[in-house]
Amino acid sequence: MGIHWAEPGYKSVGEYQLSGIPYVTSSILGDEETRTIEFPRVTKNIIVRNANTGTVAVLAVGFTENGIQANPVAQTNYIKLNSGESLSADLRIKDLFLSNSVSDSNLIEFEVLAGLTDITRDKMITLTGSNGFSGVG
Repeated sequence: MGIHWAEPGYKSVGEYQLSGIPYVTSSILGDEETRTIEFPRVTKNIIVRNANTGTVAVLAVGFTENGIQANPVAQTNYIKLNSGESLSADLRIKDLFLSNSVSDSNLIEFEVLAGLTDITRDKMITLTGSNGFSGVG
């Protein structure tokens, strides 16, 4: 008789039925800066807010390093948030990419709130365009 419980994986439905463990961070992105938020666990949901007020600043939000790159020739795989706008989504991700590369603003203030599951980062699949996830970059 086994005494070891299996660890939850990214398809563990129960992990997404529970409320998430809170994770909050905020900071400022410099001109042309890209930042990776590495969550300690797989997320259940996220809220990202461009906290700039008064100035026009566009925050790019993506889910892979390639997807966040501002390339006018290639297809882009990021969402643009103008000053004061936010994104709320139920997403299971382990990394979030934020960039100030699509804005003329020198600084962009951002806030991230995530609900975390009990799924460890190593149990999550890698999201890349070359791995069959063409919409992420």
